[in-house]
Amino acid sequence: MQIEDARGLTALDGIAQGEAVRKGDVSSAELVAASRAVIAADDGEINAVTWLADNAPPPASDAGPLAGVPWLLKASLEYPGWPFTSCSRAKANVLGDTMWPFAKAVIEAGLVPMGFTGMPEFGLLTTGEPLATGAVNNPRAPGRSAGGSSSGSAAAVAAGFVPFAHASDAAGSIRIPAANCGVIGLKPSRGGNLRARAPHLIDDLLCSDMLIARTMRDIAASYDLVATTRCSPAATPVRGLRVGLALDGLDGRAADPVVADRLRAVARELEHAGAIVEPVAMPCHGEAVVRAFQAIWMHEGAELAGFVAAANPGVPLDQLIEPWTIGLAEACRNIDTAATANAYRQVALSELAAVSFFSRYDLLLSPVSPEPPIELGRHAPDRNFDELWEDFWPFVNYTPHANIAGLPSITLPFWGGCEDGPIGVMLTTAAGTDRELIAIAQELEGRAVG
Repeated sequence: MQIEDARGLTALDGIAQGEAVRKGDVSSAELVAASRAVIAADDGEINAVTWLADNAPPPASDAGPLAGVPWLLKASLEYPGWPFTSCSRAKANVLGDTMWPFAKAVIEAGLVPMGFTGMPEFGLLTTGEPLATGAVNNPRAPGRSAGGSSSGSAAAVAAGFVPFAHASDAAGSIRIPAANCGVIGLKPSRGGNLRARAPHLIDDLLCSDMLIARTMRDIAASYDLVATTRCSPAATPVRGLRVGLALDGLDGRAADPVVADRLRAVARELEHAGAIVEPVAMPCHGEAVVRAFQAIWMHEGAELAGFVAAANPGVPLDQLIEPWTIGLAEACRNIDTAATANAYRQVALSELAAVSFFSRYDLLLSPVSPEPPIELGRHAPDRNFDELWEDFWPFVNYTPHANIAGLPSITLPFWGGCEDGPIGVMLTTAAGTDRELIAIAQELEGRAVG
């Protein structure tokens, strides 16, 4: 297969690839071979893919709209017999032994797993620059971050390696990389997707899993595979929607002017389509939510450092985990009980605030990040911890709200970007309205490209 022919196949979205397989125009094996060829040709500079299976398994099903279509897994998604590293040197030799319901559902639908994508160590940063496998470069903005923590997944989809890649989001880890790379990232409601890994506080309380994609029809089809409910949404036209536009982040800081201008342009487009747009603040106690996530991140760093130390007696931690993870663990030593209590309290308070907000509005419109994709190195895990801590949290200034309140939230790329790269636009709706959110996003996609 010539490389241009391979790129022509991998440029198709998942629905188109599945249709080509069903019509007999191409086989699943040829789609996999095309993806392999494009990854071999183009991933050297991007470094989105950390591991490929020597032989991808055949499709588990030949029925359904996505049967035979290749996909990539984030390095934190377990697959039996494959590396299970979360891009940490501490897990370099660990193999997966469990297939959780999320991965099982995707595979039973006939999608073909090919390998793993890069991510920050244990998903604890908003840039994919792990010391274990190297930085993921942004294919839409070379030299800039692909975001995190689903860094390689967003980059692989944006680069046209595959139409789908798994992603997970506990504070923005689907939406930030999707926004940075100019693709679509949906974070489902709390409990809205099938279980993707073992029970854990962050996974059960904050984290959601989905497949990143390039088109809304692919997002809708893949959500149907992994959703915990099966129902059809009520029609949700843009006309008449009550939209709250929040330009200031959780800490009250304003977004970069180029980001704010993009959001205002989208707000005007919504108004022209018949929506009612009003300026609002983020619907939660923003400062307390930031403090809650800071406490959670410190506790997670301490927990991981403890597990790694116990599993590797006598080995210095700095040979196994990164300075950022170690710094989180050390910071946790000084955390007080009030900070931990606040983290749990904000879950309930944020849920209540969201119910109140969505009794008055149908949609929250906000930036994904306060600025365009940042330069590689700015949030690297070996940067001075105190400096990185101070720079990290203002960057995660919008996305954590949906995690702590349990809301569905999506980033859309349809309105372009700037000289520094793509700029995502984030839409968030009430808990449990995932399919309504998908319907709104589909209409906006049609308006943007029609």
